[in-house]
Amino acid sequence: MIDDIKIVETSPNRLEISDHTYGGWWLGYQLTGDIGVDYTFNPMSQANQNPYRMEAVIKNNGANSQLNTSLNTLVSDDSGNIFFTSSSPFITSDVNGYDTLATDNNFSPTNYGYHDISFWATSDSFISTDTLVKGTIITDSVYGVDYDWNSDGSNAGGGYFLGRSCGGQVLANAFDIYENTIITSISFHVNDKSVVGAELNVELYETNGQIWLEESDSYTITASDIDSWVTIPLLVPYPLFSGTSYMAAVHGRQHPLDTSLISSTTNPNTSKYLQDNCGNGDWYTVSKALLIRMNFGTISSVEEEAYKLDFNIFPNPTNEQLTIENLHNTSYNIVINNLVGQKVYSDNNITDHANFIDVSKLVSGIYALTISDNKSTFTQKIIVE
Repeated sequence: MIDDIKIVETSPNRLEISDHTYGGWWLGYQLTGDIGVDYTFNPMSQANQNPYRMEAVIKNNGANSQLNTSLNTLVSDDSGNIFFTSSSPFITSDVNGYDTLATDNNFSPTNYGYHDISFWATSDSFISTDTLVKGTIITDSVYGVDYDWNSDGSNAGGGYFLGRSCGGQVLANAFDIYENTIITSISFHVNDKSVVGAELNVELYETNGQIWLEESDSYTITASDIDSWVTIPLLVPYPLFSGTSYMAAVHGRQHPLDTSLISSTTNPNTSKYLQDNCGNGDWYTVSKALLIRMNFGTISSVEEEAYKLDFNIFPNPTNEQLTIENLHNTSYNIVINNLVGQKVYSDNNITDHANFIDVSKLVSGIYALTISDNKSTFTQKIIVE
């Protein structure tokens, strides 16, 4: 039976845009040999070596071929800076045809913070498609693929279970490295369906073979961890090399009665995996990316590591006051930055044995505390609750 029929004349000129990406997911990876991931949290050092590569799929849903079809993108940051580029040479878009276009010029950021990336298509006969927008944050040290912009769980989606009686599953996001760096810790969002008392740890793998490289101590989920971000340091800071892909992973190590879940995100232009330790231990791709991030450190020598031991920093996490004890009474400087590299506190030439910093007015989240003198520098993550 047919209830209603409606016949609509096809518009002569109609373009549509979809599947927009800024990591080179469709075409760019073929030229550079990487994955082409859309990094929503992107360290400046990595972005400088891997400028944003904008692409999108254009479809002609009209009755006429479209001449001089082009993809256009505009990037804007919090400071009002604007970068525009388009694709060329212009193409003829055939009726019912799909074309994947990439802009001529890539975007190299110069400022920290949030950036909007707008995508739209045009032709001689079609002024503009709808504008699609994606976002990315240029950070100092955080590498991520999720959309939890304020790191407060507000954009955390469903999740994947880790806990199994067979020894636990492993969940991981893949990250390309474009400049040599050192990973010091891995952050992940504990889904609100997780159970207090569950055990897990973080691990580092080399992608394409999933070769285990490093891990952390075992960690037990507390009540304050539920529906929150947790950062766990690796046992040893591990060097990452440009031209190589790595996986930041979380490994469940608990009985299924004490289970944990890692929240997921909807970023489609990513590589994300599950190791099925209840089966044959093989790695499988999963449909949604994970709220798992890499954190890069600044410690690069034995001397700087020793310098770190000259200070006690507590309590961490804190919600009122952070205390820094100078064990050798040397003069030092302090800078605190948020995840996007913005300075929220600084003080210089401190000689007091104990320095007290009021953090009660800071937004809850993860910050980078840097202590330095004229010889050495180290950075430690602090959590404001």
